[in-house]
Parts: sequence; structure tokens; C-alpha cells
Amino acid sequence: MADATTEFMTALGRRVHDPLLRKVNETLRFELATGKKTDRWLVSIENGDVTVAHKGGEADTVIRADREVFDRMARGEANPVASVLRGELKPAVQRLQKEVAEAGAGGTWITSGYTIENYIDPDVLEAAVREVHPSAAKLSDRRSTADPLAHVTKENGELLERVDKVAVALAATATDADLQILDLKERINELVSFIRASSRELTAVPVAPDAPPASAE
Repeated sequence: MADATTEFMTALGRRVHDPLLRKVNETLRFELATGKKTDRWLVSIENGDVTVAHKGGEADTVIRADREVFDRMARGEANPVASVLRGELKPAVQRLQKEVAEAGAGGTWITSGYTIENYIDPDVLEAAVREVHPSAAKLSDRRSTADPLAHVTKENGELLERVDKVAVALAATATDADLQILDLKERINELVSFIRASSRELTAVPVAPDAPPASAE
């Protein structure tokens, strides 16, 4: 039986042509590591024509990841964007960090946990979930390396199929934040410093309430 990555790449190759990629000309090499072994896939896109080969080769972009991480993404169990920001797809996140740092006009925040919800005390998060979803019993996985909202179980042990993240966030924020969780305090301090530094660069110009809009020159 084929693994998730092989099934994903095979299905991608069957597409042959994707109209949404008609303006794309790019070759990507995926290097998926399992211990000391590296599995390589070459994906070429030329004006929407897609070819996939189970081999290495020259590429415009090289994406390296643990095989397990890519398998989870292929199965839809992991968010590719979150994986990039956590550093699981190292070249992409390193390039992003470098570009932002060189611009000198912002910063990056790579969460120490699996998701942003890992910055909430598990007891507080569980209480918020139960408030929003009365059928929920508990968070069955409280590790910072797991998505807690993907492991909400009912009394009968079944997973809760859908969690209203917005409602849970609103319920959780009714409780004061614990800044000692993971690196939250450090990241918040960095953000506050950035906002204060940015505000000093702005000059407030008073405008009368009834003043007409300035014309564009």
C-alpha cells in the first residue's frame, strides 16, 4: 500500500495541466528525510503543465522536511503554512526570516507550540471548549507539540468533529493570560518594543473635523 506522500505526488502528476497555474514556471525539488535516508521528488510546472518525477535534479526551489511532517500534510493532518512558520520546512522559513530582518521594518514570530492555542493554559482552553461545546469532555492531548483543538473528545471517547475556534478564543480570553507559558512573555515584550519604536517614527498632524479631504497631487 502506497504511503501518503507517494499517493499525493502520484495524484499531482495525474493532473497533467492545471489552469490555475498557467502563469507559473517553476521547478521544485522535495527532499524528505527519514533518519539518514532522503527521498527526492521533482515537480516541474510550465505554464500550467505539471510533471512529477520520483528523483532528484536541478530545481528553482528546494523544500526539505521530515518525511513524517510531509506525510501529515499529504493526509491533511498538518497545515503547510503552520509547518513553514514552525520551521518544519526549513528553507522557506529561513528565507522569510532573513528577508524580514534585512528589511528592518518588522519581525517574525515562530510559535514554540504546534499552534497558537498552545499559548493558552490547557485547563483554561479545555474549560473554554466545554463552554462553547457542551458535548466536549476534555482535551485528550495537551502536549505543546500537538494541536489541542484537534484532540477534543466527548464523554464516549469520540473526537469532536468541529470546534468553533473563534468562539473558543473569545471564551478563553475572558481569563487573564499566563505569560509564563512557553516563550509568550519574551515574544510579547518584543512585540511591545516594536510597536513603541514604530509609534515614535510617526508624526501626528491635527486635522479639523470639518476639514475637506486633501486632494491628490
